[in-house]
Amino acid sequence: MTFRQTPPAPRDGRPGPSTGPAAGAARTVGDQLRRAREERGIDLYRAERDTKIRARHLAALEDGDDANLPGAVYARGFLRNYALYLGLDPDEAVSRWRMERDSTPGEEAGGPVVVPPQPIATPTGGITFTPSLVIGIILATIVVLFAGYIGLQLVRFSQVPAVRLDGAAVVELEPDATTVVVRGSAGPRAVIEVRGVTGELLTTSTAAEDGRWVVELGVGKGRNDFSLTAKDAETGRISDAVPLTVTVPVPGITGPTAAPTRGPERDRTGAGQVFLELNAPGDRRQIDNDVVNVRGRTDADEVTVSVSWLGPAGGGDPGLLAEVPEIPDPVTALVVEDAFDLPLPLAEGRWELTVSVPGTGFLAGGELVRTVDVRLGGVVAVVEASGADPTIAVWSDGEVAVPSLALQDGERAVFRARRTIVIRTSDGLSTLIIMNGSAAAPAGKNTGPAAVILERGKEPRPFE
Repeated sequence: MTFRQTPPAPRDGRPGPSTGPAAGAARTVGDQLRRAREERGIDLYRAERDTKIRARHLAALEDGDDANLPGAVYARGFLRNYALYLGLDPDEAVSRWRMERDSTPGEEAGGPVVVPPQPIATPTGGITFTPSLVIGIILATIVVLFAGYIGLQLVRFSQVPAVRLDGAAVVELEPDATTVVVRGSAGPRAVIEVRGVTGELLTTSTAAEDGRWVVELGVGKGRNDFSLTAKDAETGRISDAVPLTVTVPVPGITGPTAAPTRGPERDRTGAGQVFLELNAPGDRRQIDNDVVNVRGRTDADEVTVSVSWLGPAGGGDPGLLAEVPEIPDPVTALVVEDAFDLPLPLAEGRWELTVSVPGTGFLAGGELVRTVDVRLGGVVAVVEASGADPTIAVWSDGEVAVPSLALQDGERAVFRARRTIVIRTSDGLSTLIIMNGSAAAPAGKNTGPAAVILERGKEPRPFE
């Protein structure tokens, strides 16, 4: 809508000539503004919100009430923005407004105009991107991304690498077999752990990028039971155990005795002999930083273990060694509830162990033989009570291993550490200590309290 030019009324108040029918309908700028606003269905309060011009100033423009308007400069700015908001020609509205009021000296048509805040154009239904809306969108995006990351991690940690064997889980070898090679697949770079029936870790192997792995296990006569698990390289989760049974026939023995149902690498004496079953150690087994635990079952009242040194661990040339380690005397242990468990400290090297039981009645005694490699890297201490019943306290690598342990005469206890072991005893003379298979030595020179420190690479010494 545009304004129609209407000559201003004479200064003496007499009405000027009419230019047509429309002149009576909208004779002033205010009438044009009000008519344009009403045709759009807009009230003064909405116009105030959209133009940021107070409603009383808009009403003053429509009523021609100069008394309620600010100075002429601001009034022209209001008029220009209001006309633009209503779709009218702002220049024509300002020109008409000047013609309707007396001009003020010094105010020229092209004089400066201070423009108040710009009005909002014709309202639309679109989304207005305010700073708060942008911040909300950014925060929502961060929350969604974080939730997706957490979900991905939960999925990864819920996945467990499965370990699979190539071939059957029950294998029978030749009678002279001493080792078995096992192959299979798992997750990329998974760590394959092989354990015995009692849960002891026997060996590990790391799978390749394609998940393939291979391990070599020592086996003895009879039935050898193993369990294999895979540990994921990234999450550390462990798969379900897969059982593996390897049987090595025992010549001349058939039936259950040839393939016992318990334990890895077990062996039994033959018919006509006292029952003797050896659970550990496995034949040709490597013992790392440990004493050799001789465990088994028998009908006899006692069991004797004797050892002989075969040379360096791994089968090296004995002539290259500066000295041959001291050979321990045979050790006899009592059998409790048909079972025995004897910790045997040995120096580093390859050893042959002979486990024997005496005969009884018409049954002859029997014996079983094992070969083991002992490799010592840390500190292993065997504490034995001799002649009295001392009470000991032990620290391994600075942490308490046992706060108080009462040993009976002839009883042994084994302790391990990476660097140091400290032993305090109530009776130094009756407490014998064997460090890494070396000769037994008392913890003190006299009866009464004593303390000794065992440090890797050094001789045992008093500890204060």
